[in-house]
Amino acid sequence: MNEIEINQKWFTPLFNATQINNRIDELAAEMNTTLRHQNPLFVVVLGGAYIFAADLLRKITVAHEVTFVKINSYHGTKSSGKINLSLSPAIALQGRHVIFIEDIIDSGLSMEFLLAYGTTFKPLTQQVVTLLFKPKALKTTIVPNWVGFEIEPAFVLGYGLDFDEKGRNLPHIYVETEPIK
Repeated sequence: MNEIEINQKWFTPLFNATQINNRIDELAAEMNTTLRHQNPLFVVVLGGAYIFAADLLRKITVAHEVTFVKINSYHGTKSSGKINLSLSPAIALQGRHVIFIEDIIDSGLSMEFLLAYGTTFKPLTQQVVTLLFKPKALKTTIVPNWVGFEIEPAFVLGYGLDFDEKGRNLPHIYVETEPIK
């Protein structure tokens, strides 16, 4: 893993594919124990969480269902603060144990929006699993139930996270940095 350049910005490695996979194994083991009697409905937040969700859900051994939502709030490397829902869940949330799968919780505004949205459908419970969590960047009181990695408030990409739709395919997670000279 070396430094990479995307859209004239530089990124250095933060977590490699092995570290990510090992942490997902741990999360799945915790979740399988906690959720063993719930038949949860996983709601994958598109576009960034699809890779994390695919890897995590292959390791979830309890009976479950999966649906998707799509929201948008980023422009470039900054959150716009305005959240748009462009895809609603195809499976009813009512009376279900709902678990949102998110790639990253930064300000918390997107997850706050989704939890408020989900509440309108009267689920039994709502929980959150996120690969990355930036507690120092929070502007809400959101506390995820499961966290892959806590990170500092810097821009990251790879493993589903993008910079203007670039970098999602990278198997590692990178953090924005100054170029090495």
